[in-house]
Amino acid sequence: MAAKSPHIILAEDDPDECAIFLETVKELLPNASVKAVYNGQELIKTTLQDEQKPDFIFLDLNVPLKNGYECLKEIRDTEGIKTIPVIVYSGSTHAHSIQKAFELGATFYMPKPESILQLKKLLKRMFNLKIPIVPTREKFVLSSNPKIVKEWLHL
Repeated sequence: MAAKSPHIILAEDDPDECAIFLETVKELLPNASVKAVYNGQELIKTTLQDEQKPDFIFLDLNVPLKNGYECLKEIRDTEGIKTIPVIVYSGSTHAHSIQKAFELGATFYMPKPESILQLKKLLKRMFNLKIPIVPTREKFVLSSNPKIVKEWLHL
């Protein structure tokens, strides 16, 4: 796991998804600072204004007021925050959604898993990875479902 206590922001509008995610991260990284925001505008405002910049942003594509793609583009275009790793955390497993996130500069794409156990395994794997400066196609999708990865790689 990471040597220091990471600061993590989750942009997700579903309170149940937030609770599961936050609880799982705290279990894996007990000293982590984890914060949820419930729409895209709040994500950008928080990321820009917080003194402590996040070490990771987990971003649902379907957040209100400013969707995940718009947030991702704004983050990548803004000095001071453009190098923050952004992990798209979405219910969409369509290769075209993954492609768009890749083109907009997401660090990883993590489809929402079907169970808390799968989420825990994926997060553990992700936190142990070396974060790429430029994502590679082969390592972009973090999923426990090989079909999703295969469809993405053959797009």
